[in-house]
Amino acid sequence: PEGGIRELSGGRTKEMPNLRQFHIARDPSLRIVSFDFSQIENRMLAYLSGDAFSMEVFNSGKKPHRLMAAAIYNKGYDEVTESEYYRGKKTVHGTGYGETPEHLAVEIFGRRDAGTVAEARRLQAAYFRICPGIKTFQDNISRQLDRGNLTLRNPFGRTRKVYAPNSHERKKRGVHFMGCSTAADLVNERAIGLWE
Repeated sequence: PEGGIRELSGGRTKEMPNLRQFHIARDPSLRIVSFDFSQIENRMLAYLSGDAFSMEVFNSGKKPHRLMAAAIYNKGYDEVTESEYYRGKKTVHGTGYGETPEHLAVEIFGRRDAGTVAEARRLQAAYFRICPGIKTFQDNISRQLDRGNLTLRNPFGRTRKVYAPNSHERKKRGVHFMGCSTAADLVNERAIGLWE
């Protein structure tokens, strides 16, 4: 659904069309409700990692991506250009979930060459400099999975065994599971609370 959270293997449901138009409540007294928690996956990474700067960003009341871009580029909040905002946003999303500099270069610049990869690497280093707790969180997940303990448990008790062909892919899948499953479970908990 538009702005909704669903955890599916392989799909990017945020890019799906608004599915509410395809649902009809059988009972006219019932209503279909959708939930959209602003930046919920990044908020979950901040919470799960305990990263002080990330939590400060989300508690500031300002636009999180603009604050992150300002910190990444070492600029004032109002000095961030649209290009820096875009690159900062892509850096936060990709790096927070363990993407490589090569992948980030393609996401930001549309190509992967020595110059774009070097710039992506610089952006990721700046991100981890300001958000060291997220790097530690990722590294801890990676170490656990690399030692053969493949079961992760989110704060709601949901578990998943993480299988992947290499360490980097395991880390990405593990971090993704923790952030997205926690976000999905939080949305579900709030929806049930509303129902009750």
